[in-house]
Amino acid sequence: MPFRNGKFVAYYRQFGKSKTSNSIGTQKARVAKFLDENKATLIAEHTENESKFAKTRPALAAAIAVCKKNKAKLLIATLDKLNRDIAFSEVLLDDKNVNFTCVELPIATREMLKMRMVFAEWEAKKIGERTKVALQKLIKQGVKLGSPRPEIGSEAGNLVNTAKADSFAERVGPTVRQIIKKSRASTLRDIAVAFQKDGLLTPRGNAEWSPTQVKNLLKRIK
Repeated sequence: MPFRNGKFVAYYRQFGKSKTSNSIGTQKARVAKFLDENKATLIAEHTENESKFAKTRPALAAAIAVCKKNKAKLLIATLDKLNRDIAFSEVLLDDKNVNFTCVELPIATREMLKMRMVFAEWEAKKIGERTKVALQKLIKQGVKLGSPRPEIGSEAGNLVNTAKADSFAERVGPTVRQIIKKSRASTLRDIAVAFQKDGLLTPRGNAEWSPTQVKNLLKRIK
């Protein structure tokens, strides 16, 4: 096992005060499980509390310094929210003297993350284009954006979510077809397992797929 008895420095990201699946507590739990399964040692941990729009990552820089000093690997719990993080890319991905491991996707390499960021940038552009067109349709229908009426806000929000889902499906469509063909998976559950084995991440950057997620994705792939 490549991670057996290794030395690691954990790096966590604080996304506001969110209690979602990517909270600090969840990240630490994933790291602890990884360390226990691999009988590895955690020599330090650093938590980033800055906005995702910040141009620097002081906690990441500190974690990297510890890694270099102790010849340890940087350990990240999840790739979620890091795919479009240019500061993360500049500090970590361009520093070839630092090795890192992602608990959620251990096979992730520096090259893989760089490609994901390129795709994420393209996807963000497509989402913006689709959302703009959808919102213009609402305006033509007489809908006043920013209205205090909840149903209107919900409709605009649904348009954004739809645009995101369509853009993701367009990007991964060819890969999905290839995975299904190669694995010969026929059920939603088997396809989900095939996605995970091939390293295909969900729109939120998670490694695990549910049958429902697979079903929704396949509906959008033409």
